[in-house]
Amino acid sequence: MTQPAIDLNLDKTEVPPVLAAIEQDPYSLEGISTCSEVRAAVGELNAVLGDDLDTVEEDSAADKRRKTAGSVGKSIVGGLIPFRGIVREITGAAGDERRYNQAVYAGAVRRAFLKGVGQQKGCDFPAAPNPDRNAE
Repeated sequence: MTQPAIDLNLDKTEVPPVLAAIEQDPYSLEGISTCSEVRAAVGELNAVLGDDLDTVEEDSAADKRRKTAGSVGKSIVGGLIPFRGIVREITGAAGDERRYNQAVYAGAVRRAFLKGVGQQKGCDFPAAPNPDRNAE
């Protein structure tokens, strides 16, 4: 039900500072040389992005229905705004959403990179990919 406020750029989703800080250089290893530093950096990203693919549990059928219902409701509410795309561009909401999505993407890339570095160093999960998840 907040979609109209989002489309009119009244309810902005701010880029979390941890993502904004890495967006320009997601592959930097400055300040990261030990497994504990990799683990801490991955933990910061997990706190902002949610669990990585190697830790996510399967959703129950009820969770899937709830998510589907939420996306359908969002689509219906968004469809009620005439010329929604134009409104989003004029108000700046579309640009804000692109910037946010870019920052989230940079965070996901960095987390994967850090886990690769951790794996190369012989670190344990979560500073490296979960070996139990890869065995499936």
